[in-house]
Amino acid sequence: MSKIVQIRSQIQQLVLFSSMFSWSSLCEHIIFSPFDYYSFFSEARFPLAINFLVTSGCNLKCKMCNYRTLLNTKRSEELRTDEIKDFFIREHKKKFHVILTGGEPFIREDIFEIIETIKQLGLTCGIITNGTLITGKKVKYLIELKIDYIIFSLLGPREIHDSTTGMPGSFDLMINNIRSISSSRKKTKIFINSPVTYLNMPYLKDIIHIAEDVGVDALRFEQMNFITEEQDKIQQSICAEKFPNEDLMFCTHKINNNELKQLKENAQHVESLMNIKGTFKIPVYFKPFLNVDEMYSWYSENHNIKRKCLFVWKSLFINPCGDVLPCQFLISKMGNIKQDRLEDIWNNAKYKNMRKQLKESLLPVCLRCCKL
Repeated sequence: MSKIVQIRSQIQQLVLFSSMFSWSSLCEHIIFSPFDYYSFFSEARFPLAINFLVTSGCNLKCKMCNYRTLLNTKRSEELRTDEIKDFFIREHKKKFHVILTGGEPFIREDIFEIIETIKQLGLTCGIITNGTLITGKKVKYLIELKIDYIIFSLLGPREIHDSTTGMPGSFDLMINNIRSISSSRKKTKIFINSPVTYLNMPYLKDIIHIAEDVGVDALRFEQMNFITEEQDKIQQSICAEKFPNEDLMFCTHKINNNELKQLKENAQHVESLMNIKGTFKIPVYFKPFLNVDEMYSWYSENHNIKRKCLFVWKSLFINPCGDVLPCQFLISKMGNIKQDRLEDIWNNAKYKNMRKQLKESLLPVCLRCCKL
């Protein structure tokens, strides 16, 4: 049953972003991925998508943000414009999809130049933003560049959103910018991503109504990634055994018993949406899709989902200074794009060992990954 639910979850994400990939690359991955996964060598075809964290800078201080560990980079150490452009020029013939994120990508003054280069090279490209910095001429320029989609991060109704971001007025700024882009766009799709937290769980239906009102193409709820204090101890022990000579870091919420209690008490709000999601005016997705038993397990202390990590066989992250990472929750530097070609990093000994270990068993930080 768990395998069937995971397949459904993967299909949902594929439907949402299917237009971003060429049919040839999709078919290749669909046909050969099982062979790659079960291969003794743990090698993988060139990734379908690259998540490029272009900056560690952000104009907000969100309470629930766990990217501070992932973005542990000084702004002065970030890749220069020419280094980012050179990377895409060097690798673009592989025809992968690009997701630009951060930090807040629009904090970079050269972000439009980067997008223009990516699009001129014939790659599909989306961007994830808090929506507060895309004003005036930037809206027009973004539409002219024909970016494929924009994902706005919505954290709740006005009061909850502003309280979570630490910036009064951030909700109205984002909503106004969504409306502005929506009214002038041509083919650019607009999505809202809403991370589920104990702060916004009681307001999930309100988030749906907001998304319907501003006219986005779809809304996606992202299940919260976290580990308990007990799971963190177990994880340290496992990593010492599996990765004895590696400096691993984990980008997740380590929650206490009181926070876990709040999540358990509010899990019913997630279940209520799972039962009626087909009745809304826009598509509403959960990442990952869970059945009811999995959902209540997810927000409990004894969660142990029976799924496999396929992400490390089909995608990756690049941090602001060029380090290649297997995941945003599991931070281990596989190599750096300033020193090596991505295809060499992608199947080097360290990456293959990471795939091998994750295939044998997931780490505690992996058990609540949105990509399962």
